[in-house]
Amino acid sequence: MLGKLRTLASDALIYGLTTILVRFMTFLLTPLYSNYLSKTEIGVFTDLFSILGFITIVYCVGLDTSFFRFFVRDNVNRTKEAFSYSFWGIFVVSGFFTLMVFVFADSVALYFPEINSRFGSSVIRIAAFIPFCDVLTFIPYAVLRMNRRAKVFAGLKIMTVAVNVIATYLLIAVFKMGIMGIVVAGIISSGVAFLAFIPIIMQWLTPLRGGKSLLREMLVFGLPTVPSALSLMILQVADRPIMKAIGGPEMLGMYSVNYRLALPMLLLVAVFEFAWRPFYLSNHEERDSKILFSRILTYFTLCCALVFLIISFGMEYVVRMPFVGGRFINPAFWSGMGIIPIVMGGYFFNGIFTNLAAGFHITKRTKFLPIATVIAAASNVLLNIILIPKYGIYGGAWATFGAYFLSMIVLYYYSRNIYPVPYEWKRIFLIIIVTLGIFWGVNALPDMIWTKILAIIVLVAFFRFTGFFNEEEIAAIKRLVGRKPK
Repeated sequence: MLGKLRTLASDALIYGLTTILVRFMTFLLTPLYSNYLSKTEIGVFTDLFSILGFITIVYCVGLDTSFFRFFVRDNVNRTKEAFSYSFWGIFVVSGFFTLMVFVFADSVALYFPEINSRFGSSVIRIAAFIPFCDVLTFIPYAVLRMNRRAKVFAGLKIMTVAVNVIATYLLIAVFKMGIMGIVVAGIISSGVAFLAFIPIIMQWLTPLRGGKSLLREMLVFGLPTVPSALSLMILQVADRPIMKAIGGPEMLGMYSVNYRLALPMLLLVAVFEFAWRPFYLSNHEERDSKILFSRILTYFTLCCALVFLIISFGMEYVVRMPFVGGRFINPAFWSGMGIIPIVMGGYFFNGIFTNLAAGFHITKRTKFLPIATVIAAASNVLLNIILIPKYGIYGGAWATFGAYFLSMIVLYYYSRNIYPVPYEWKRIFLIIIVTLGIFWGVNALPDMIWTKILAIIVLVAFFRFTGFFNEEEIAAIKRLVGRKPK
């Protein structure tokens, strides 16, 4: 048992670190975009790639999800059949729609007049193959995960993103290809990933022997997951096409660059999510597990408060740092930095959602999770339509903030009956109130770096000397701080 837990922890660590590294590498493209592309160009490709995200979900028709369900570790032949039906099913669906986009690219390009006027339909034809190549790697990636080949999985993920970053730099910074360069870099990295997977694909593919019942079972299981996946995608990126339609690509470009600067909070939530799931699945049967889970949410909130203040106060100095092509972020985008704290607030509520979701997985009543996601996605669309015309990029940020907040509220409503946990709401609200008080107070003072550093120290000191931590927690902190390195 202990050995299996170690394996789980090791794999979770590798997947978690890989996700963090991949997102950070992708984040490094943001300063390149801001220094070598106009706001309009950034807005256009942001809109294009958000649409490609939706297309990817449709292409999979749920077969990527159902493969996990039909993977049988002790029956290689059965698993190969599931792999083959999943792979060829995705290949046929994605191939058909890719061909349709390629044939009707001239009509599709009319939705992107900025691209059409400069490149015609060539960008659309190239971009059509990006989701096609991407989805063909989903089942091979799933095989690696199910066979616990975490290091190979991580290596291929990192290689793909590294190829994309290098290709993007060369094509937009050296060869000045603009949007075309980003799309070409995308197809290069997706193509390289697919080629790297060919040996694994050939290893697991098996001739289809007319077992259509298996395909039918996989579709019956997988297709119902598509609406939930689409809802999650709507929650994450619906603001992009709506903002472009209402405010134009230039507004979306400003929004996109500054939205990405909230990455540190996103990474904190991602780290928590990867560590959290194996933790609660391994500890939920302990006698005091609910008290432990409650305390973890309090500590998570405190960590988010520190990150919130550090990024809110420090990002204006980061964007001024030298970088390839000029500053880390082009000064033309600095006026939109006010959305960063709002976006971080949304990520914080998403982290609470992740914490609350534990009870639904423990009790195996996950049907309530899509309900919260669908409600949040619908509210995100509605709020964007209402707020963007009046408040611009701030309307988009507040819409996302509100949608994540609503998803948390809906999940908490159901969790009270399904898996009640005595959360320390008084301590959590105290953290939030003190953090916001410091944030607003510092912003009302003259802009000095020492004031901001002092404010962060004040936050830590406040919770240390006002009785916020109990004696057990203070002793644990002292042991942690006083621990000598080995």
